[in-house]
Amino acid sequence: ANPAAAAKEKPATPAKEKLALPAPAPEPSSKPQKPAAKVFEFNVPLDLSMHTSLGLDVDWASGKSLYIRQLHAGALEEWNRQRPAHLAVHAGNQIVAVNGFSEDAEAMVGLCRELLSSRSPLQLRIRGPPPPPVEAEEKEPDKEKEKKEKGKDKDKDKDKEKDKDKDKEKDKDKEKEKDKDKEKDKDKEKDKEKQKDKGKKRNRSDDE
Repeated sequence: ANPAAAAKEKPATPAKEKLALPAPAPEPSSKPQKPAAKVFEFNVPLDLSMHTSLGLDVDWASGKSLYIRQLHAGALEEWNRQRPAHLAVHAGNQIVAVNGFSEDAEAMVGLCRELLSSRSPLQLRIRGPPPPPVEAEEKEPDKEKEKKEKGKDKDKDKDKEKDKDKDKEKDKDKEKEKDKDKEKDKDKEKDKEKQKDKGKKRNRSDDE
């Protein structure tokens, strides 16, 4: 038998069978990765010359920062009264540095006590949640600005219309003055004619 003829007679393999099967989709992880929590840090400089207490209870179990458990009357309470909400110190915030000293919670507590007793300047580095976005708040004033600008444009248009009306009134007044002048001129002409007539009558009477 001719092998070439046998190859011809052998049916061709369907193309689908040659395709590799798609790889199974990876199973979703049962533990989704949490995005890294965003934090917001700011400095709180305090004048301790008028205060004998910071006005807070802290927990330094972490060993690296001071967790603020509670606030009460003291220097921080006065700070909060004079600052916006996102720069105020709240329970749940952390003190991560005292006058630039960090990473040792117990030492930071000791430093705070020393500075309080000596009434020395104190600066706390506070870490808390990020402030809320202000995009929506910024857009509203923009809309108000647009409204105000439109209102100004309308007022300008009104002023222009008023100016036009004033100009029209001035033109009318000028026309009236011209008409008065014409009437005066007519009266003068009449007076002249009357005087001429009188002169003629006199001449006639003199002739008689």
